[in-house]
Formats: sequence, structure tokens, C-alpha cells
Amino acid sequence: MLFQTQLGVLDSTSRIMAENFALKKLGKDEEGKINLSKIYFVFLWAQIAFGVILFLLNIYEPKSLIVLGAVLNAMAMTVHIALVNITNWRLLPKPLQPQLAKKIILIVIFTIFAGFSIFTIGDKIF
Repeated sequence: MLFQTQLGVLDSTSRIMAENFALKKLGKDEEGKINLSKIYFVFLWAQIAFGVILFLLNIYEPKSLIVLGAVLNAMAMTVHIALVNITNWRLLPKPLQPQLAKKIILIVIFTIFAGFSIFTIGDKIF
């Protein structure tokens, strides 16, 4: 059951990353062609290689894996919130932009995620 779940997670994350990469690479070129299957397999095997490297480095202790997963997710959320802020402030017209209170909340959330990531990485390294 867990193996099937993990395969589903690898598949869905690889598809999402491949589609985002393809959209970014194509840009506004509507006539451009791209091989989405190759991009998908690159992302899929990159994730598999990352897992293999973790095991080769003897990083298989549950606590270490949970901390690593939490840090990676916190960094992903930091990037996500930064991109949401940039999109809100630069691309949305003034009437559609969030109110000041929501902007402050997003900045606080960004700071918390970034702070936890930096603190945890610093704690593990030093």
C-alpha cells in the first residue's frame, strides 16, 4: 500500500514539475513544440536519484527523514509565498490586490517559513 502511494506521489509531483517547466520554457510561443514525456522522466528520475543518494549516505533514520521532509516543504512554501506576493503586487491591478492586512499576514508567513528553514538547516550543519 505504501509503495503504491509513493509511486503516486512521484508521478504527480513529476507531472506538475514537468508541466510548469514546459510552460515556462515555451513562454508565449504558442507554436513551440516540446517533448513533455522527456521532461517528465527527467524529473521522475531526479526524484528517484535523490532518494537513492539519501540511502547511500545512510540517511534512513526516520527522524532525519522527517526533518528533511519538513525543511524541504518549508523551503517550498517559502518560495510559493514569495511568488504569490510578487504576483499580487506586480501583476494584479490595484483593485484586485489584497488589502494591507492580508499583505502583512503573507509577509509574516513568509518570514516564519524562511526562519524555520534557516534555523533548522543551521542547527543540522553547525
